[in-house]
Amino acid sequence: MDYLGLHYLTYTTYDFLKFITSKNVIQFGIALVIGTQLTALITVFTNTMISPIINRVVQATKKDKSKTLKDYNVSIFGINFEVGQFLQSFISFLIIMLVVFYLVRTAEKINANLE
Repeated sequence: MDYLGLHYLTYTTYDFLKFITSKNVIQFGIALVIGTQLTALITVFTNTMISPIINRVVQATKKDKSKTLKDYNVSIFGINFEVGQFLQSFISFLIIMLVVFYLVRTAEKINANLE
């Protein structure tokens, strides 16, 4: 009985190692790391490059010059909606989707040329 348990454990370990080293899992892991870093990079880009431009436009049209895009809130029936934070996140999302679109498009063209 002990032998069967050890054999099953060895086979399961071998199966797991075979799965974890397969091409698809490794590619997924690499894509996950790259995607996480790309998201961080684009968030910083949005916060440091895009938001100041929007803040300058918003401040030019408003009397209160101290507010930034993130600070804008709308209150409806006593419920406070952080519209500025949503807009900043939405802009980051659009930039991420645009970058991913161009990366996928470029990868497809490279694959088509290789075939």
